[in-house]
Amino acid sequence: MDREQIAKELVEYHVIVEDEIVLAVMYARKGGDHPEEPIKLLEVNRATVPAGVMPVYFGQTREYPPVVIIEVTEEE
Repeated sequence: MDREQIAKELVEYHVIVEDEIVLAVMYARKGGDHPEEPIKLLEVNRATVPAGVMPVYFGQTREYPPVVIIEVTEEE
């Protein structure tokens, strides 16, 4: 499975389990598809608190590359 498909699955899952997410996007910089480069998701979540940009890192598993999720409020 390619990184874009993995990111889509993660976004779909997060939207299902967290119904307060109003927007979720994958951030990719040019050349950011290297296997060690984490998938980066930005999620706008009504249920989170305004804390600024605080990335949460999830390490690589057998099935998935590393993932970084940043949750922000709608105002942020």
